[in-house]
Amino acid sequence: MAQNYAIDHWPAPGVAIAISDTGPGIPPGDRDRLFERGYRGIQAQGNIPGTGLGLAIVQDLLKPMQGEIMVYSPCLPEWLPQGVTPKTEAGTTFMIGLPVTSGRAPVS
Repeated sequence: MAQNYAIDHWPAPGVAIAISDTGPGIPPGDRDRLFERGYRGIQAQGNIPGTGLGLAIVQDLLKPMQGEIMVYSPCLPEWLPQGVTPKTEAGTTFMIGLPVTSGRAPVS
């Protein structure tokens, strides 16, 4: 995936949710395969448990809602919560974009 921090291609009106961390980041070779079922990349070589299904399931759940998930690694420091300083130049941000549908009463 290209390092493009713009979300302009998502339909408007919409909402974006960003989840960022200050970890070591995701190696470039793993980023293109993150959403494949069962793929764990470099994580499979360590002692971090997992099945490699989580991100594939998230992507599958977003499709019927016309949503999208994107990954940015390294993340932009300004995407981190206020007061959090990245430990490295890495980190990762997952961004979920969802369109806002019309015809529903607003939630208050």
